[in-house]
Amino acid sequence: MTTHTGLAPSTRVYTADASLIPVGDVKVGDMLLCRGGIPKKVGSVTRANVLCCRRTLRSMHKRTEYTGITMPSIVCGIDTVFAFGTSQVVKNYIKQKVNYKPTPKRMVVITVMRDYVRTDGSTVSLPYNMSKQFDLEATEEEVSAYIERTTVPDIKWHVWKGTQKDHAMVKGDAKISTRRMTTKVRIHRPFFRQWLEDRFAGYGFGSIDDDKVKAMAWMTGFWLGDGFRKGPYFALHSEDHDVNNHLKRAAKLWRMEYVFQKLPGSPYQAMCRLDYYPLGEIKKTMRKDTILIRVLCELGFYSNGEMNGPKGGPLFMATDELDVIIHCLCGLIDSDGTTAIYDNVRRIKLVTIYPPIRDLIIALGQNLGVSVTSTFEPAHITSQGAQSHDTWIIHMFAGQSEAMFEMILANLACDRKRDPPVRMSRRYRVQIGLILDDDDFDDPIEIRPRRVRRRRIVLPHLRQYLGQNLKIEINMLYGIIRVVDHARWYYHGRKHARWYYHGRKHSRWYYHGRKLARWYYKGRKHSRWYYKGRKHSRWYYNGCKAYRVCSLAPSVLME
Repeated sequence: MTTHTGLAPSTRVYTADASLIPVGDVKVGDMLLCRGGIPKKVGSVTRANVLCCRRTLRSMHKRTEYTGITMPSIVCGIDTVFAFGTSQVVKNYIKQKVNYKPTPKRMVVITVMRDYVRTDGSTVSLPYNMSKQFDLEATEEEVSAYIERTTVPDIKWHVWKGTQKDHAMVKGDAKISTRRMTTKVRIHRPFFRQWLEDRFAGYGFGSIDDDKVKAMAWMTGFWLGDGFRKGPYFALHSEDHDVNNHLKRAAKLWRMEYVFQKLPGSPYQAMCRLDYYPLGEIKKTMRKDTILIRVLCELGFYSNGEMNGPKGGPLFMATDELDVIIHCLCGLIDSDGTTAIYDNVRRIKLVTIYPPIRDLIIALGQNLGVSVTSTFEPAHITSQGAQSHDTWIIHMFAGQSEAMFEMILANLACDRKRDPPVRMSRRYRVQIGLILDDDDFDDPIEIRPRRVRRRRIVLPHLRQYLGQNLKIEINMLYGIIRVVDHARWYYHGRKHARWYYHGRKHSRWYYHGRKLARWYYKGRKHSRWYYKGRKHSRWYYNGCKAYRVCSLAPSVLME
């Protein structure tokens, strides 16, 4: 099969200095950025006249399609060979009906590679979802042995090469889980270090070494998160000694004095300011003349370039050298970020109300090669109060850059964020494979017909996994087992719950009467929480005392 691998003349490529030029203007001897951001010299240029097509990465996310973000579109030859990746899917479930007959079977679906024959007689290896049926009596050892025999160990993707016509031959779910593999090109335009050396040449700092560059990059990111617009002030947590000491050491490298002060009203609220003393003087400078404020004003961290102005996000930080990018992002995470493990996936979460800072965070993560997602949350009223600003929630995942994600976590100043804790997601179904014995119960549970029999038991091993306040409620009539942790909305009984404090009519949501409350607008049955009746609402499913918790099938815990 004859193929032509190339790009249309209008396609732009990166040169060694990270500038974009049309591929038609590339000449022999030019330096282009290649895999990993390494510049290489062009040895030869081949041109051909072929039939072209446009390849666009589609998305089911309407907002992504509207803005065009993360949807690269290129023009190439119709026979251009691409590298595709299909995720190796393993499904193990019970199908209730097989061939329209009520005969339950255990189904195992695995993504495998299979050879196909093209119209010209050549062969190509394409992904295919292969399914196999097992009887319900089949043991777990048989199913596990089949899965281990069929899957390819230690891979996440089946990588294969093919043309547009080959991609069209992939059918079903295998096509949905197929993506075009791309090459990571990291762009670096070193500017921050040289600017610091030129700007503060006469300040007696000598050569600007790596420690000073990292410290200033971290302080700029930390100021974007927890800094005051009025000057070199930071909002701190008085018990975060690791972060506070890191800020103190970073300020000391730039001859700034760290002044810590606790705030009245709370044992944890604190702030600090950074005072700068010129070399050989005992009198500190004005706030606007400190080293940090000059960096923030002159490099665009203030949008208008003046102190007290709105915060900005200079995008040149995302294309600087690697140490600058990482430490600027670490400063943002140490101030406004959190790290956690949900469903065995490590993630970093950042929240901001400033669009320039949002763009900077996304650019920093994308240039480092980690997976970045952004979610918009409009201003609304939450259970904690009114959220008066539009908010952007940004998540970062390791993706295919595990080493880079580890480097980000390793450079964090906060110890608890450096080691992400394991959390439970809201949709988590507590799949921990526990089997309850008779010894786990205080006394045997008695099943009485026509009566709801509830018991609350305390399991030590479950407490160690899910928390100290864990309890399990067993509803023998409905066949439901629920994990309860003194449910948030009904702590110590309904009348003492948060929303019913001091009586129902005096609670927050019932101010000025029940029918005028937010959740009861246009009557109770039409309200948000009571749609289709009270018992079918989100918080009252299966009765008032069945809290919003994770449900477990009785067969999982009581075999």
